[in-house]
Amino acid sequence: MNNLRQMKLLFTIPCFLSLAPLLFSFPLRTSSHMLVIIMNDTVPSVHTTDGLANEWKMDMFYSDHDTTVFTAIDNDDNALYAILAIPEFSMQSKLMRNGMKLFIDLKAKKKTGHGVEFPISEEVNNFIKSNFSGASGGQAGQSQQDGKKQYDKKMLRQIMSLGMVSMKIFGFTAAGTEQGLKVPGSINIAFKWDTNDVMHIEYSIPFKLLNIQPADRSEVDIGWTVNGTQRLQNTNREEGDGEGSHHYSGGEGGGGNGGGRGGYGGHRGGGGYGNSSSQRKMTAEEMMKEQTYWIKYTLVDVKKAF
Repeated sequence: MNNLRQMKLLFTIPCFLSLAPLLFSFPLRTSSHMLVIIMNDTVPSVHTTDGLANEWKMDMFYSDHDTTVFTAIDNDDNALYAILAIPEFSMQSKLMRNGMKLFIDLKAKKKTGHGVEFPISEEVNNFIKSNFSGASGGQAGQSQQDGKKQYDKKMLRQIMSLGMVSMKIFGFTAAGTEQGLKVPGSINIAFKWDTNDVMHIEYSIPFKLLNIQPADRSEVDIGWTVNGTQRLQNTNREEGDGEGSHHYSGGEGGGGNGGGRGGYGGHRGGGGYGNSSSQRKMTAEEMMKEQTYWIKYTLVDVKKAF
């Protein structure tokens, strides 16, 4: 009798185990999904500077109200990475036509002596004038319909993007450097639009160029200025003024990494950037004025954090 019971038990256990995935499939899938999220929060991202936001987690993005630009920053042992997501066409057009600068202050005091200029306003506008019979950025994308000027947004952005082929690096050498967007060992930039017409600009900045390592400094200030038109851009900017600047929290984040990753403030509203149907129109004053925002980023010593 005992032998018979043992045989039944031995038969029952394998059958139960084989059915367990079916009996408990929903809890197991849920646990697995949560486990992946937790693991991803403690594993450094592998960044490819391709103008796509695929490797950037949603909660890494901060929304700047004034510019409507979403920004995320990260680092590994070799480089500092940043990505901008620009959902509104008016801001896309403004920064392409007027130009934009990224600033890096290793002393975290919002100084503008080191950085990179991209897009370069003169380059974009000269390209348009040379190839479209002297039309400005706004005129090149116009078409005539029912006696009114209509703007073809995709055509306009394509025209302007053809002139975005180089960057100016300043502050790292006495004379500064103008270079292409992909140069080994230097700052690299890529930009693309996704299927929702959100423009992404992605940067990789080698620590060798900055002459630092993540373990050397805990915080850096990174800022962006979207240029205004010539008559206003010299009057709106107050260098070093902290008003209107914004910061990542800099506290310890997921996995105890000492800040940076996992400690970010701000999320994409409603789980995304929005789309063209929800975009507001930028006022003439906003289009003309220079706009600047700063982010304080805590470098992650990946060797210690992971």
